Amino acid sequence: MSDVLSQNEIDALLNELNSGEIDINEIDNDEEEIKKYDFKRPSKFAKDHIRTLNIIHDNYGKALSTLLTRYLRAPFDMELITIEVLTYRDFSNSISNPSILSIVEMNPLNGSVVLEIPPTIAYAIIDRVLGGYTDSSEKVKDFTDIEISIMENIIEDMLEAMKEPWENIITLNPVLDRIETNPQIAQITSPTDMVILITYKAEIDDMDNFINICIPDIVIDPIVPKLSTKLWFSKDDSKHYEEHDTSNIKNKILDTNVPIKTILGKTKIPFDDIANLQEGDIIALDKNLKEKMEIFVGRDIKYLGNPGVKNKKYSIKITDIVDKEKELWADI
Repeated sequence: MSDVLSQNEIDALLNELNSGEIDINEIDNDEEEIKKYDFKRPSKFAKDHIRTLNIIHDNYGKALSTLLTRYLRAPFDMELITIEVLTYRDFSNSISNPSILSIVEMNPLNGSVVLEIPPTIAYAIIDRVLGGYTDSSEKVKDFTDIEISIMENIIEDMLEAMKEPWENIITLNPVLDRIETNPQIAQITSPTDMVILITYKAEIDDMDNFINICIPDIVIDPIVPKLSTKLWFSKDDSKHYEEHDTSNIKNKILDTNVPIKTILGKTKIPFDDIANLQEGDIIALDKNLKEKMEIFVGRDIKYLGNPGVKNKKYSIKITDIVDKEKELWADI
């Protein structure tokens, strides 16, 4: 279709505009939208990087919801809200004082990250651990050493749960370095350095607030090339992990000790006879000498065999396989 209108088309369009049949504001504007770019905050992360981080931290949020619900014995919900890039100064200025600011070393990566838990959520967690219930009207106060110690134990469990969501990218070993309550003291990087801010909405006891994870770009730079959804969902990687897991399971099965036993025979006798049994008495069993004995693997009968002696020890020679699972055992 031509971009140039004929005179008749122009006249018809003007008539419709004058009559109100067409609103000028509804006419599509084909001009490309211009996006502002802040040169003071250059972003090093492509959409694919942010998308991969979104997958990782969405899984982490679900893991924390399960962990803290079980730990506190109360519904605790964490939902990933946003992932954005900003300066560390902007993040630091947004933190309330006091807050639980966990300085975490992300081994084997260089540098530290900050896990920020606001005071309202921290007090709710502490109250639950101590058997109480959250009072939303309670005024914010400084944290005591005992309260910080309680949070330290919980945060260490939260960091342990961080390993699995990252395992497709890197084998992380996050370690809690220290806990600060004043954002001015928790300076892990230069104020002008760019950071990735992961924000969760946390809900507990009818109370909600935001939990943040601040990752400086110096920490995540070495693994940026791996932050790819193509790599995350690649079939080759899936096959590698599947084969790796299968190999581990196989090795664990092969190293497992399985109890094997055989029963000489069974019989039933009156209780009066049992009460009068003496040394040297003989009990007749339900099997004859030529009958093969059942060999149990765990609780199941797998083989039949004949009893004998080998190296001065009672032994049994396998003569038949009861359960036809030869191929299955060979595969293992």
